[in-house]
Amino acid sequence: MLTVTPRFLPALTLSHNQAGRVDVLQGVTLLLSGVPYEDGTVTADAGSDVRYSMTLTVSDPSLLPFDPADFLAPYGQALHPYQGLTYTDGTTEVVPCGVHVITQVSGDRDTGPVTVTAKGREVVVQAARFTASWDTRGFGSHVDAISAAVITVMPAVVVDDRTTHDRTPAYRVWKAGDDRWSACRELAKAIGASCYFDAVGTLVVADLPPAPDGATPVWDVAAGPGGVQVSAGWGLSSDGLYNGVRASGQNSTDNVAPVTDLVVDTDPTSPTRWGGPLGQRLLTYESPLLITTGDCTVAAEGLLRTGIGLKTTVDLQSVPNPALEPGDCVRTIYTDGTRTLHIVRSLTIPLGDGPCSIKTMSAADDPEP
Repeated sequence: MLTVTPRFLPALTLSHNQAGRVDVLQGVTLLLSGVPYEDGTVTADAGSDVRYSMTLTVSDPSLLPFDPADFLAPYGQALHPYQGLTYTDGTTEVVPCGVHVITQVSGDRDTGPVTVTAKGREVVVQAARFTASWDTRGFGSHVDAISAAVITVMPAVVVDDRTTHDRTPAYRVWKAGDDRWSACRELAKAIGASCYFDAVGTLVVADLPPAPDGATPVWDVAAGPGGVQVSAGWGLSSDGLYNGVRASGQNSTDNVAPVTDLVVDTDPTSPTRWGGPLGQRLLTYESPLLITTGDCTVAAEGLLRTGIGLKTTVDLQSVPNPALEPGDCVRTIYTDGTRTLHIVRSLTIPLGDGPCSIKTMSAADDPEP
């Protein structure tokens, strides 16, 4: 979760007014502070190649762009939304909600409104396909390689390394025309991690999130008086669930023999344990970046963490908490007192009135009383 003051989360359970603004920047140059908007949403989704996206409805038709230099033109201009609340003493606290590169603008030039669509900084890296063959030789770590691939097209980018199993990469080459962002994601996946641009536009390379039963909740989504829960839809599915991962690699350039490792859910109390009621559900993963058994183990363990939780179709509606991020663990407390832990997969934050929508990718019983 994003950093907020100690009074922010408690204030969400009390009567308050939402506060926010949207600025337009090109690079680090502020073009317009406080776009006059009617409505909008910001979505953050860990399951998407592009983590952040947003739409914005602007009432003023004079902001419909006709020139590449106009404020809302899709020529490198980016929306920087901030959302939060106004306290009873009149002060406000807002947090950043992503850096969104404008990709499309449309509207009636006489009456408006103007509809703006924008996506996270990943789209810039995706568009900058390799112009020549590119490989991993000379890099000291996977994060170094990812950083170099991105810095080529974003020289000022800040990189945040949150990995615990980084290592010198095996030899891997991508051809001219290959997707640069896909290469970054492949390098991250091989060390049990993911890469994305966060709420402030920093390039983050982080370990895949833990299963919910091993995570610490950052926020309670409670029903009833004093709670923030508006509604909670619940369902279970075994689709996409796996309790074992076989990771393997072979790299003739590095002159190493094929390697493999099998990692399974061995917890005897787990409903998804290997060989238990769900049987043996195997995911296979192969990559030339895996050249030792240890490499295979790290990759398999990371993937297993995302596969063994109960596949819940939970759709929580709550008081908006713009500080929440995909991968966070939240505790849901229902009206009957049942408590469950969830890993957030995606959330949609309204830039106007209305609840926040939270979707989770796994759930577990809360061990705390």
